[in-house]
Amino acid sequence: MELARRGYRVIGLDASADLIAVARQRAGAAGVEFVTADLTTPPPAPQYEAILCRGVLNDLVDDQTRRNALHAFARALVHGGALVVDVREWEATARRKTREPVHERTVQTEHGTLTFRSETRLDHPTRRLLITERHVLTSPGRTASADYHFVMRCWTRDELEALVAAAGFIAVAYQASFDRAAPVGSTDRLVVVASRS
Repeated sequence: MELARRGYRVIGLDASADLIAVARQRAGAAGVEFVTADLTTPPPAPQYEAILCRGVLNDLVDDQTRRNALHAFARALVHGGALVVDVREWEATARRKTREPVHERTVQTEHGTLTFRSETRLDHPTRRLLITERHVLTSPGRTASADYHFVMRCWTRDELEALVAAAGFIAVAYQASFDRAAPVGSTDRLVVVASRS
């Protein structure tokens, strides 16, 4: 939405029609076109100048789906188009989640007090995070809770480098965050900026 506000033509893509509906209701959404689709097979459309994919690739847990996603990005970009990808880096994430497997936060919302608790177990051989979350909303006279269980798979720089190159990207730069001053390894993230050949 910030990119649209700055004058860019923006298309937001998600596989969940429910999440697309939520996005359309947000302030500033009027300047964004939303599409329900799988990112490994984006809908036929004009070639894009840039693709920004933040955190989503961690949800792709098998090798073939990861390859499919990067090849789909290459097909969707014009020659010289920019790809910006943000993923969880395995080594730093494993260190952090070993030290701090539980994260809990409480915030006040217009609907009441929301407590979020996340517990992560590590599956080292597969670089997977086995995550259990509980969300509890407490308001006067009522408490509602929801539990979620899901799996994420972290990335190594070697894996990402190989898949980015195999998909035809060049001029690849790696960062630890969207702050260029943060050296690789200083966070549990790996941000890749690449150009389609």
